[in-house]
Amino acid sequence: MSTKMLDLDTERGDIEIREDELPTITEAELIELGISRETLHDCFAEGVRLMQSINAWERVRPCAAPRLDGEWEVRLVRYSELLDA
Repeated sequence: MSTKMLDLDTERGDIEIREDELPTITEAELIELGISRETLHDCFAEGVRLMQSINAWERVRPCAAPRLDGEWEVRLVRYSELLDA
């Protein structure tokens, strides 16, 4: 995976965040997304770690979502190349 990214599951739907966008996210946007900057960076780092052994043909990407206890969890989720084109 050449561009590092994370899908963030929010109340408004999934949002794709790319590595170069991390510094430009405002405090207001973080509040709207329901995540702290520290947690977002932690989730992004976990997604990068999970993707280290993944090949592009496996068609998975890191997705972060809040658990019922309020903590965020990052998982690899399969996607369809046709639907995401």
